[in-house]
Amino acid sequence: MKNKNLLIISCGDVKREGAFKAEELYVGLMFRKRLKFARSIKDIDKIMILSGKYGLIELDTIIETYNQKLPKDFQFSAETKNFLNENNVYILMNKDYEKVMVKNNINIKLSLLNLYNKHKKYNGLGFIYQWFNNNEHKSIYDFENDHNINYEFKRKEKKINE
Repeated sequence: MKNKNLLIISCGDVKREGAFKAEELYVGLMFRKRLKFARSIKDIDKIMILSGKYGLIELDTIIETYNQKLPKDFQFSAETKNFLNENNVYILMNKDYEKVMVKNNINIKLSLLNLYNKHKKYNGLGFIYQWFNNNEHKSIYDFENDHNINYEFKRKEKKINE
């Protein structure tokens, strides 16, 4: 069985009231831009959302409005960890959610937002949106294989005192 290329994006703060498909519940500009960018990337087999309340969900999962951030000590189920680590995981999420992925020992192939942050010349959401627009319709492999940029995701190892 071939590993799938999964792109996981973080949820958004701004939500519609009621119960909707996850992709329709989040209506904030940053979420909408991330989702549009994620959908434009070639060679991604599946896009999923890491929700503050519901954990890892599919775009068409029906969820209700909530006001909750992902707890820093959030733990994926063993089944979810196995699913993620059996596939190629790419992420497009804020640092707090990324830290949860790392703490859960998820093998992250590439963090696209870290990639932007590493090479940005200016701060601000407008520049992030511009980076998204400039990099739409690329293959995920273009991001990985660009030899001018080091895309490697580095996990900080804990130092253990003996």
